[in-house]
Amino acid sequence: MTTVPTRLALTPTHIEQRLPRLAAWRWDANKGCIEQSWTFDSFRNLMTCLAHIADLAEQLDHHPHITTCYTHLHIQLSTHDAQGLTDLDFQLAESIDRLIERGFTTT
Repeated sequence: MTTVPTRLALTPTHIEQRLPRLAAWRWDANKGCIEQSWTFDSFRNLMTCLAHIADLAEQLDHHPHITTCYTHLHIQLSTHDAQGLTDLDFQLAESIDRLIERGFTTT
């Protein structure tokens, strides 16, 4: 049975409990987001990964703030309509971690 992610804002305690499950994501309480950066071994790999991230985001109907520059990728996740972090942010972060771990070379 899968759990349907909600768009209800998580408390700071819940956020702190969930962060250790993520690979090096940081919580910026001032921005109300979790964020992560990667450097890929090539521009092509970054763009291929980004296309897969777009597919994941579309599946969840949850779209991250993405910044790229050559081989550098930075992603911020938050749920604007909840004015904070929700299950959706953590679900997408976990999916991105699995994607990058299994198929992309980063430094």
